Amino acid sequence: MYKQIFNKSDGAPKLIKTGIFDTEQYTEIQPPNGLYQPIHFDGGEWVGTPYEEWKKSQPPSDAPENESLKKDREIAELSMQLIQSKEEFEQLKNEMASLTLKMLEGETNG
Repeated sequence: MYKQIFNKSDGAPKLIKTGIFDTEQYTEIQPPNGLYQPIHFDGGEWVGTPYEEWKKSQPPSDAPENESLKKDREIAELSMQLIQSKEEFEQLKNEMASLTLKMLEGETNG
């Protein structure tokens, strides 16, 4: 039988097979909903950051930390355009081959 325990330093869940675990590092008490990082277990209850306070600590959407996400999005869009171009190229190549065959068949029949 499995038991779910939670890391006291960050609330991360973990499944264990036995009922024996390091009580200094883990607890069976689940963190309540509505707590935002950083959270920790103070021995009797979970302590975390309220949403409004957590939201204030987040970088603005135009911060340099989000440049990575912007670049990833641009790379994804360019990759999609490349895939579409390759598909169109393959279609044109097949159509050209088909037309070439029809022309060659017409020359041999005539």
